[in-house]
Amino acid sequence: MSQTQRSDPKPRVPSRGRPTPRAVLKRVEEKVSAGGLQALSPTDVEELQRLSGDGGGDRGRRVPAGPAPVTVSDALLRIRNRARIYLALLRTEKDFDDLSAGLPDYLRDAWRQLMAEELAYLSQEEDLVRTHKGQYVAIHQGHVVASALTESVALSEAYEKCGNVTVYVHKVGALREPVAQLSVREA
Repeated sequence: MSQTQRSDPKPRVPSRGRPTPRAVLKRVEEKVSAGGLQALSPTDVEELQRLSGDGGGDRGRRVPAGPAPVTVSDALLRIRNRARIYLALLRTEKDFDDLSAGLPDYLRDAWRQLMAEELAYLSQEEDLVRTHKGQYVAIHQGHVVASALTESVALSEAYEKCGNVTVYVHKVGALREPVAQLSVREA
């Protein structure tokens, strides 16, 4: 074995001693999958905040990612988007009682369920990009229950299979605003 090859691959760490954005996001997602948003430490939240900001310096470099190279700015854009979604879900979870004050219980329950389905989507997003990119997927109870080329067809198929339940529908691979950022206002 040459001196440049390693038998035990270690996660890349940038020169400043911080783990890569991908490694940070993976660690956060593992914690959320295991224990929910409450499992995140203040350090994890700080890392998410750092990730969600503008990174600047790496723009334009090419890195291999799967079958075709992806620009770092594209990869970072996806990571930043996911970090922003986790932060929005954290804020909503923390302030849920205030945000949902005055709503009927069934709407509060549906909102909580929608947040849980969004977390389930996030935990599966990388796999879904490989298998369903460009399609709309409907998530119910943490599982993909329908997929289609249009949002309305995916939603209709989900309702046919599961009944009138709360589902999270999203176009796989598209950047988005977090559902949890929606606010409820009186008319």
